[in-house]
Amino acid sequence: MSDAATSPLVVLTRPEGRNEGLAARLRDSGFLALEMPALEIFPLPIDLAQCPLPRACDLIIFVSANAARLYLQHLALHSDGRVSWPATTLAATVGEASARPLREAGFIPDSCIVHPPRETSQDSEALLRVLQATGRTFRHVLVVCGESGRTWLGDRLQEQGAIVRRCPVYGRRAAGWTANQREGLAVGLRSQRVLVGLFTSSEGVEAFHRNLLAAALQIFWRRARFVAIHERVANRLRLFAEVDSEPDFSSRVKICLPAEDAIFETVRRLASQ
Repeated sequence: MSDAATSPLVVLTRPEGRNEGLAARLRDSGFLALEMPALEIFPLPIDLAQCPLPRACDLIIFVSANAARLYLQHLALHSDGRVSWPATTLAATVGEASARPLREAGFIPDSCIVHPPRETSQDSEALLRVLQATGRTFRHVLVVCGESGRTWLGDRLQEQGAIVRRCPVYGRRAAGWTANQREGLAVGLRSQRVLVGLFTSSEGVEAFHRNLLAAALQIFWRRARFVAIHERVANRLRLFAEVDSEPDFSSRVKICLPAEDAIFETVRRLASQ
């Protein structure tokens, strides 16, 4: 790896609390890591009528680990101290990381937790294929989600005859950057270092762009290389990069699975190109 004066700088934009492990691993490998969350996650009040307990559902879909954690807290509050999970109710997530809070809860049978395999796409389309492979018919479906976001999977299940309820348990807003964060990014942009930005949601890309504009650092889009966890995120990145008519953008963005190992290896390869 290059010396400290020329080490690549990796900008981590996931919400607070999700960057620390990857940042430490990157620093141990000789990178500089700057934690600059694009979005702030905040819980919403949950209405029991809007967010039923598992026994009222055939299938509960958790769109993220945050959705799973907040629903489990809701479940604990409304279970009279007897938290349980029916064997007939599936708990589904788009990936292994989102399923982790469900497994750690200790009362949800492993046979009830489903998600796409680690080596495949981690998205709604892949999860629908997993659900179809169970051979089950889902009549009462709960989607535990943020107050905004993609509704594709719930729409498909509704088309197939399911009664689908959406239960928003958190909101997202643009995170504010500290003076130290802004200065750290500005110094990196003025240097000759390779810059790599990690982006995991389209909404995060937009929030990051608004912060760049506020700090007059939009040159970031021309200077950086990008790791995205889905083609939709990469397309949103292209939208901002192409404002400056960058013909070589496709060589500067790489798409990988959202697993930590895959992200780390993709960042490492992209930084060394």
